[in-house]
Amino acid sequence: MASPSRPSPGGPRTALVLGGGLAGVLAAHELSPHVDSVILVDRRGDSASHAAPGGTDPAVMLHSAGARALDALLPGIVNDLVMAGAHRLGMTKDMAILTLRGWLAHGCDGQFVITCTRDLARRVVRERALRPDNITVLANTEAVSLTGDAYLLTGAVVRDRATGTVRRLDAEIVVDATGRGTGVADRISELGLPPVPVDSLDGGIAYATRMFRLAPEVAAGRPAVHIQPDPSTDSRGGTLLPVEGDRWIATFVGMRGTEPPVDEREFTRFAGVLRDRALVDLLAGAEPLGPVSGLDGLVNRRLHLKWLPRVPKGLIVLGEAETCFNPVYGYGASTAAMSVLALRRGLERYGTGDKLTPRVRRAVAKTTQGPWGTSSPGERRHPETVATMQPSRAALAVMRVLGRYTDRVLRAGTGRPAATRALVDIITLSRSPAALLTLPVVAAAVRGPGPDAQLHTPPPAAAPRARTTRPVAGGVADGGVAVTTKAVPIPAGSDADGAGR
Repeated sequence: MASPSRPSPGGPRTALVLGGGLAGVLAAHELSPHVDSVILVDRRGDSASHAAPGGTDPAVMLHSAGARALDALLPGIVNDLVMAGAHRLGMTKDMAILTLRGWLAHGCDGQFVITCTRDLARRVVRERALRPDNITVLANTEAVSLTGDAYLLTGAVVRDRATGTVRRLDAEIVVDATGRGTGVADRISELGLPPVPVDSLDGGIAYATRMFRLAPEVAAGRPAVHIQPDPSTDSRGGTLLPVEGDRWIATFVGMRGTEPPVDEREFTRFAGVLRDRALVDLLAGAEPLGPVSGLDGLVNRRLHLKWLPRVPKGLIVLGEAETCFNPVYGYGASTAAMSVLALRRGLERYGTGDKLTPRVRRAVAKTTQGPWGTSSPGERRHPETVATMQPSRAALAVMRVLGRYTDRVLRAGTGRPAATRALVDIITLSRSPAALLTLPVVAAAVRGPGPDAQLHTPPPAAAPRARTTRPVAGGVADGGVAVTTKAVPIPAGSDADGAGR
């Protein structure tokens, strides 16, 4: 471990960002006005595809709160994404959502999600975010160790992946945005500190993804579909989302013992064992546009830096390096943008002084607490999940009571507008799970689903809308999923629990 070299007061200031994904690129952009230079260390090459090797990554899902955060960081960027081919889907007007207790009532359009491929999101965001002249990108380069001590982080040692050349980079601010890979959490011992406490939920999560072009009669006017898994009975779920180029990405998710197949012959058959047959009908006659790609070992993980004896000055952890989620929720892009927005606010208030990094770490943890609270209870319900931190008996009792109440709200969400709106707000990260405790939602839960509940039948397809690229309020353009003159409803699905997700 190299000895720390503290910068002289008033001298040039450098920020080092480890990771070239969305969180890292946005962090570099936000730091650039406040320091003399920003060095962005990106494991990928300049022209490298972001997709899984030989296949397709799940579609990027930028939920309402994430889209608004991204647009605050880069004004007009969400509209740029839509103009480049991304889709804006009203929830639940353009996306049918099957929760654990039935289909959410159709027609709620207060929130939305932006969907596109990771390559499109990467290209559009990088082109805008990396414009400042004081940002240097070290492509095909990775961090191999940290420098400093338990009190002060002074930089990192990086290696060129092509040549093997190793060099030390000194910086006053170090941002870990390395995602799920090896990051500061695994290297903190290099600074003389104990391991970072980690709340880990390992349910053996795996996904399989494939790109399709849907049959014209199927694609016309269809909403996207999201079938949430029920970890307490079965652990399989899936999504079908539109992306640029009149293509659709199907992603299946399973937990330990129910992993989706990566065999091309078995991929589509997996849709038939989900809790509803909606995806079977949507994929009927679809043309595959590439191989199946898959990934496993996707552990839900949340770091607790605040529980260390001390945290070195100069360290900030963002995006999935701080909290990562089951990919079925699609929260990665949104929480990355929201976390970087917390960084911006910290820079505006504290500058680059000593108060910055501890304040930003607390703000980021607060930002990701809501999404973690939304996603983690389901993982804990799966009998095969291995958790590193077990709640106390009192906490488990509270969780059981809240779980039963949440089930009632989910049922009410199939027909009661107050419950539907609250659930959609939570799913899109626009409100915290505490929104379920407001009086209108409690009243809806008490009253039950109502006569118009859609417990076992997907909602009808949205009226088809022509795509437009005109700017609209909030920087989000209005884009439909198809251009057509006829809407084809999704056939009713099975009301059996099945063996799905």
